[in-house]
Amino acid sequence: MFPTDISYLMKGKKITNEAISSEILLLVAKKYIHVEKINDDYMFTKNIDINSIESKKEKDLMDFLFDKKSAITLSEFKKATSKAPSKYAKKIERIIKDAERDAKKLKFYKYDKKSEVMPIPVILLFMIFMASVGIFVYPIIEIVLLVLVIVSICHRNKNGDLFKNVALLLMFNALLVIIFTFIIAVFHANFYSFGLYSSLVALLMLIILSVFVDKHEVLTDDGYNEMGKVKAFKNFLKDFSIMNERDLPDVKLWEKYLAYAVVLGCAEKLEKTMKVKYDEMGLYSENFDVFVGTSFHTTISRSIVSSSNTARNYS
Repeated sequence: MFPTDISYLMKGKKITNEAISSEILLLVAKKYIHVEKINDDYMFTKNIDINSIESKKEKDLMDFLFDKKSAITLSEFKKATSKAPSKYAKKIERIIKDAERDAKKLKFYKYDKKSEVMPIPVILLFMIFMASVGIFVYPIIEIVLLVLVIVSICHRNKNGDLFKNVALLLMFNALLVIIFTFIIAVFHANFYSFGLYSSLVALLMLIILSVFVDKHEVLTDDGYNEMGKVKAFKNFLKDFSIMNERDLPDVKLWEKYLAYAVVLGCAEKLEKTMKVKYDEMGLYSENFDVFVGTSFHTTISRSIVSSSNTARNYS
């Protein structure tokens, strides 16, 4: 799995900024990007032609970082996202769509048919009530809403997307009933009881419907299995400090582990542990000062997350 897949699984189908940061660090680990420390800054240089990359998500990640340049410093990247937040917001949206599309293929979630048992009869009851009130108060709007609800019910699919639309449409309908009947109760004394009771009933319906909007999907068996593997992998990374030298994984994998540690929320501690282990083992690497000897991963991650937040907040 990729970091964005882990985020999709562990964060309820959400792609976090940490996941995007983790993906970029993974590109560094895969040698698609060369990183060099220059004083207090980092220089990113392309090591691969973007057009030769098969994954659309990875292409968009490279474009997000380099923006048609062959090299860029971390400080330049941060300034670019601040100066053109709209531009980078669109880039973030593309990456998220790519990640969500790829994660959906893994089928971590499924439509829970059990959630239909109560809603369908209740929805029919709600439709009758709101139709009787809505036709009296705002006939044209009510007719349109009822048609949309009926169409959605007839065409709901196995993923539950249209079922969710039914609940949302009825919630909107209930909200209209609350607003209009409350106005009637306040400004028309003859209809005070009608308006008050109708608005209270609609409010109750709104609350009930809101319970079902996000309850139509559950983890699949694959989802549960993969979640168990992710949790075990996170525990493995946390136990890095207590491992004997002979039990440690190949040093070549450490950089990749650090990239995944970002999305799992344990990168800073792991990076410090790896540095200690690296020194204890008497290892040397030309890139040691960049990848392990400094707070490279946490520094890069925080900067990318900050830039992603800037772009996302703009959108």
